[in-house]
This record gives sequence, structure tokens and C-alpha cells, in this order.
Amino acid sequence: MRYLITGNGGGKTTSSLGVVMRSLAHNKKVLMIQFLKWKRDTGEMLFNHPNFEIYQFGRNGWHGFNSLDEEDMNICKNAVKFIIGKTIVNKYDTIILDEINLVAYLNLLSITEIKELLDYIPEEVNVVLTGRHAPKELIALVDVANQINEVKIPKKFVCVEGIQY
Repeated sequence: MRYLITGNGGGKTTSSLGVVMRSLAHNKKVLMIQFLKWKRDTGEMLFNHPNFEIYQFGRNGWHGFNSLDEEDMNICKNAVKFIIGKTIVNKYDTIILDEINLVAYLNLLSITEIKELLDYIPEEVNVVLTGRHAPKELIALVDVANQINEVKIPKKFVCVEGIQY
């Protein structure tokens, strides 16, 4: 199955991490690829489990949408090549493509490139796509799409270790 989590609310990556936890509890093998991310001290990067692999593909620091360039596009394309290489060598039960929706929205990867990646991944592998601004064309490629909407957030929001990262 192909799942997609989008929306302007927080918790898309966190929801996918719930899928990771459930998969690992059932002795499944999980690959998580984080696009546009670089923070090495997040809970998921610090987490260690023999059936869980996580890799980040993004420049160090947040550069903002208007500062993304060809380097970011190349990093995303390298991530796709990496995923294909990993799936040739390993059999995964679940693959998380964290922030790939945003990658599509920002045209760092085309819908065609993402579709080709999804077509390459065996059908029996569950794939979760996360990130805000999921294009309608990407939503059309999945079996299940969920939207997380922000209902309330403080004006001065402070990220909490173990919750937001």
C-alpha cells in the first residue's frame, strides 16, 4: 500500500514514526529516507534498532524555500538513486519517504520521477510519503491520503526534545 500524510499541521513525520514503531514491533524491516533534513540529533536519528535504517539528504541548516537551488535538486536525485540501490541489496517491508511531498511541491523532483521511484519499489512494500503541500498529482498515486491540520498553536512555539525532534 502507498500512504500519504500531508497538511499544514505538525505531526506528519511523527505519524510516520508511529508506522516505524508498529512495523518494528512486528519484526519488519524499515528504511526511512528524510529529504531536506540535516539534523543529526533528532530522536529518530538517535534511535537504534537492527531492523531500522535512516538516512538524511539535505544541506546543513535551513535555507528556506527561496534559497533552494540545483544543489538541493541534485541531493534529492541522489537520494532516489540511494533508495534504488538500497532496495536492490535489501528487502524492506516499509519505506518512509519523509518530506517527499514538499520535494515535489518545490519541483526538486518531478511527479514523474517520484512515480518511477514508487513503481520501482515492489508492491508488497508499504510506502509512506510525508510532507506539507502534497500536489494533487502525487495524492493520485497513493492508496490512502491523510491531512493533518493545525487547529491551535501558541504564538511563541518552542520545540521540545522528544516531541518535535
